[in-house]
This record gives sequence, structure tokens and C-alpha cells, in this order.
Amino acid sequence: QHGQTADQLTQIERQGALVKGITKEDLKQLYDVRMMLEFFSFTHLDPAAQDQVAERLDIIADRMELALSHKDFEEFAKQDMEYHDLSFFIGKHRFVTLFWNNIRDFYQAVLYVGTRRRFESGDYEYKKEVLKKHRALSESLRSHDRARIKASLQEHFNYASWLEPEEE
Repeated sequence: QHGQTADQLTQIERQGALVKGITKEDLKQLYDVRMMLEFFSFTHLDPAAQDQVAERLDIIADRMELALSHKDFEEFAKQDMEYHDLSFFIGKHRFVTLFWNNIRDFYQAVLYVGTRRRFESGDYEYKKEVLKKHRALSESLRSHDRARIKASLQEHFNYASWLEPEEE
């Protein structure tokens, strides 16, 4: 069979596969979809589960902080991925999980490369700020205030980006 694969990043040819590049627009669209899914997951979380979820997110944030202190980008990216995985599985929404699973590998690759670039360039302040946003989200969950949760998510989405600052 010839044609594009489901992820639209490779094209199956007669004698192999052609790997397509990822554009800035691809990254923006991936970020948009992740943002929509994550926003839905957190804002539709059962209020009775919010404290427990906040505790689990704090544990992951602690691991991220430890990785940052050791300048271990691989562990930081791994924990960041775990943080986002949890955010998609907490609501037990079948289709959110399905959509996340369909973009997860692509997201993980982008997150890993972006984290490596930030660490290699010595840009630890950016990751410290991302960590602060994660902790603020945990606190907003503990407040049980839907408006505060939405505001915390929006602040995180407005700050976090996979594009290098000069590319934005």
C-alpha cells in the first residue's frame, strides 16, 4: 500500500518511506489540540477527586524539580510527560483518552526535543517557570474553584511553548 500514514508525518512509497518535516504550524496545531484536551480534562474533573489529583501532580512536580536541580533533561522530560499523561487519564473520559493516545507519541517527541534544547542552551529559568505553573495548577485544584482552575490552566498555556523564543 502506498500513501500517507495516519500521523501524516510519513509517506509510504514503493521502496520505503519518506519522512516529512514538522513545521511551526504543525507544532502550533499540536499545542492547540493538547490545550483543548487538557482544559477539558481538568475543568470536568470530579470535585471529589481534585485533592487526590493535586497530590499526585505535586509528587510529579517534585520529581521534575529534582531533575531540574541535577540538570537532567531526560528525567525532566519524562516527568513532564507523566504530568500530562495524568491530566488526560484523571477524568476517565473515553474519547479524551483516545484522542490523547493518538497524539501522545508525537507530543512526547516534541517535548523531549524542546526540553533538551532548553537544557543544552542553559535556559533553566524557563523550565523553573513551567514548574511553577504546574504547582499553581495543583493549588487551583485544591481550591475547588472552577474559575481559578481555568485561570491557572490558561496562564500555563499562555506561557508554555515548544517553539524557541526566536521562532515564536
